[in-house]
Amino acid sequence: MTIFDGQVMKKLFLIFAALAFSLPSYAVTLKIATATPDGTQWMDDMRSGAKEIKERTEGRVEIKYYGGGVKGDDKKVLGQIRIRQLQGGAFTPSALASQYADLNLYGMPLIFDSEEEAAYVRSRMDARLQKGLEDAGFVNFGFATSGFANIMSNTPVRSLSDMKGKRVWVPEGDAISYASMQALSLSPVTLPLTDVLTGLQTGLIDIVAIPPYVALILQWHTKVKYVTRVPLVYTFGFMAVDKKTFEKISSEDQAIVREVMGRIYENFNKVNLVDNAAAFDALLNSGIESVEFDEEEYLKTRKVLLASNRQLGEQGKFSKELYEEMMRYRPRLVVYYRFIALLERLERTGNFLETAALVTLLTAMMLLAVGQIVLREVFNTGFVWADELIKLMVLWLAMVGSIAATRDNRHIRIDALSHVLPALAIRVIRIFVDLFAAAICGVIAWQAWRYLQVEIEYQDTVLVNLPAWIAHSVMPAAFLLISFRFLILVVKQVGAIVTRPAVGPGK
Repeated sequence: MTIFDGQVMKKLFLIFAALAFSLPSYAVTLKIATATPDGTQWMDDMRSGAKEIKERTEGRVEIKYYGGGVKGDDKKVLGQIRIRQLQGGAFTPSALASQYADLNLYGMPLIFDSEEEAAYVRSRMDARLQKGLEDAGFVNFGFATSGFANIMSNTPVRSLSDMKGKRVWVPEGDAISYASMQALSLSPVTLPLTDVLTGLQTGLIDIVAIPPYVALILQWHTKVKYVTRVPLVYTFGFMAVDKKTFEKISSEDQAIVREVMGRIYENFNKVNLVDNAAAFDALLNSGIESVEFDEEEYLKTRKVLLASNRQLGEQGKFSKELYEEMMRYRPRLVVYYRFIALLERLERTGNFLETAALVTLLTAMMLLAVGQIVLREVFNTGFVWADELIKLMVLWLAMVGSIAATRDNRHIRIDALSHVLPALAIRVIRIFVDLFAAAICGVIAWQAWRYLQVEIEYQDTVLVNLPAWIAHSVMPAAFLLISFRFLILVVKQVGAIVTRPAVGPGK
């Protein structure tokens, strides 16, 4: 090589180097997969956003969408992201649960009662979850709720028992919902989102939980006959882009992408709630029948699920600290449920003591009565005090049994109105009835206490030489506890009204 050739090569190298450094970080294409079909408003808005990004970055960033699930289910999409055939996707939380389990916190069954409550929690926790997702290797631009998932089925679902023996769909990868269904003794069936319509067609699944808006988009509503109005699961979606790919974009262009996509998802988060409410009406207009979930069943089911959630947290299925923080942020319910938890602990202790007392008294009374008969008929003898003690044991048994009956709300009542009045009116009536019963039992307890004072004053005795007030002390104590039990029922009824579940989606 001559000196001249060397100088030419050097100049060419410098020219190419200068061109390379002068060119922008060029051109990054983000291929995004989604199950949402083309032609929907969601896809139209996303494509409009992609066009704006391409224009504002002067072609340095281009976004291509593959709609309708053509790239396969979530597992296949994630696999293609790993080998760089795709750069991202539109996901629900369960899809990325293996990468960042805390995404499932909002979507635990029956965690929220209303959109307002969910929005309150999200305003304080969204940023934490977004950062956690980014630390797991995915950039996202905000969460967009789809509203509450309602129960959809071919038979009416008004209570937990109506779901027994039915195959309930659980999203693929959603270990928390799967464990929740098992805690309720249901039969969960795991399927990817793209296979659910086929599952409904073939009878592989009987019950699904999905927001009405999404059910219409995915055509699931054509395979069901009933929708149960219960805020079962708070749902949301998001776009997740491979962080390593996103970091190849210049910081200026990253800011543009974040601004445009963030604005689009913020808008989705608002309009989806309106669309979900309208979609619910559309379901009814299409011939699907709306049914209500029993409120008492709702509270019982939630109690089981909250216990299941705590166990999952203890097992490390998600951040226990974040879960507890989320529960603290639920202002409408946190005080009530803490109080109810305290009452339940007291109630469990009382239940054990009452049951033990009933078993002991009944066993002892039967043994004493049979023994007294044997002594009289066989040995011509007996205990002088036995008959009086049996009478006292009958009194104690009746009093303790009355406490237990109040515990289970088993006292005889005339209940002619429960078949014609709405649930809320029945609760209000029960509150007044239980308050009246508590007041009457309180008055009886006070009068029984006064009767004991008379016995103490006159030094009455039973069972040869036992002070009578000791044997009869069960009466004021029992009526006082019965009054307390009725007051607990009042508190629960008032709490059920204040924290009653949202009726219908987005309410």
